[in-house]
Amino acid sequence: MNGYQISFFTVQDHRHKGKPVGDWLVHIAKEMGLSGATLIAGAEGFGHHRRMHSVHFIELTEQPLEVVMIGRVRHDWRASAVTPAQDTG
Repeated sequence: MNGYQISFFTVQDHRHKGKPVGDWLVHIAKEMGLSGATLIAGAEGFGHHRRMHSVHFIELTEQPLEVVMIGRVRHDWRASAVTPAQDTG
């Protein structure tokens, strides 16, 4: 199968219009008709600021998340379709 994979990284407490960003991205992938999307919770990670994020009982909002989307080459992929400006919800 010819296709592509795109990954987004965020943390549990980031929100878009009141909805967790990870959940929102999976919903958008489904609306776009992509082959699949998975939300993966990480135990530990760091971002571009080199700040460590890890899961502790007291700081669950810092839990790193990855959203992996899978698509086919023949699918009409438009990267702008996952930007907040395109969100109608």
